[in-house]
Order: sequence, then structure tokens, then C-alpha cells
Amino acid sequence: MNSELKQRCFSLFKELIRYLTIQSILRQPTATTTTRRSSLDASVMISAITTVLADPYMDFCHAPTAALRLLIDTAMGLFDRDQAKVSRLPLLADLLEQISLLCYRREWYARLGGCTALKLIVQHYPPVFVRQNASTFLDAFLEITSGLADEVSSGALDFASGSTDILLTVCFSGVEEKDEVKELSELFVSRLLEHLDDAETLVRNAVSSKYNSDIRRII
Repeated sequence: MNSELKQRCFSLFKELIRYLTIQSILRQPTATTTTRRSSLDASVMISAITTVLADPYMDFCHAPTAALRLLIDTAMGLFDRDQAKVSRLPLLADLLEQISLLCYRREWYARLGGCTALKLIVQHYPPVFVRQNASTFLDAFLEITSGLADEVSSGALDFASGSTDILLTVCFSGVEEKDEVKELSELFVSRLLEHLDDAETLVRNAVSSKYNSDIRRII
């Protein structure tokens, strides 16, 4: 594909993601509706993103990760960069739910795709959203560490470990409320302790190292 055609395709891709994001937000459930699920527009977009993330050809991950950046940039623009309002969108809740499920799939490439997307969300989505869903992120990263102990060559283990480090930094940076710090600390410590007796030595060592080097330093 020549550069001109690639640029035209990417421009169309960006406009499509922005359109679906705006439509998803405009059609989100209201206080008078009986469902909390996102609209059909959101379902189509989320399904497309997760399907490509789970593809064995890892180069395809560039498209969904770009879509995730476009999605949050569009949402932040619509709400005048109000992180609290954006974090409450059903669209983001459903997106996180479906992406995190990839980390529990049997295929290592689906797990790696899910981990890649979750890492991007931790890095680029509102920190308040990340903290509110810290348990979802942490459980997904630990599941990859535990479930892929015999797939060291895939790179997913190192990726999950690095993603956990970033999650810790985002969750504890700029948090002034003592109760929130306490709640987050208890969450991370309890989750890590649950894996200290894992059957896999690699997992036990990874969790122990994470606790001793990162958790104690932060709390």
C-alpha cells in the first residue's frame, strides 16, 4: 500500500472511530433506562477492537491500540477534559470489561493482546478511571503471569510485570486521600499475597519480587 493510500485509509479510520465514540456517548443509557449497557454503536466498536486484539498476527494490534487512543481523546474533548465525567461513561466500563476478558483466554496471543490494550489504558486514560478499576487491571495482569508461566518465550510475562509496575505508579501518584491510599494498598497487598503459594515457582518468585521491591517502596 503506497503512502498516499495509507494516509487516506487512516483518515477514514480516525473519522470512523470518532463517529462511533460520539454516537456511543450520545446514546448512552440515562437515569430513566432499565439497562446500564452501552449502545449498539459501542458494542460494534468494542467487538471490533477485542477481535483484532485477540488475533494471532500481533502486528494487527496497532489498529486497536490506535482506536483506543482516538476513543479517549474524543471522549475527553466532548467533556472538556473532565476526567470524573469521562470515567463514569458506560462505554469505558464495557470496554474495560471486554478487553480484560482477553487476559483469561487460553491462547497466549489473545492474553498478550489484552495486556497490551490494558497497559495503554493505564497509561493514557484518566487516572481516576484507572484507580476506580484497579482490581480489574491487577487481576488481569496477575492472571497472565499465572496462566502463562510455561510460555516465557512469548514475552507476555515480562509485559504483564511491566504493566503492573505502571499500574502501581498511576494508582499511587497524586493520591492525597488517606482512605483511598489505604484501600489501594490493601487491594494490591491482598492480591499479591494470594499468589505467594502458586504452584508455579516462576509465579511465586515474580509476586514475591513485586511485593518486596515495589509495594513496600510505595506504601
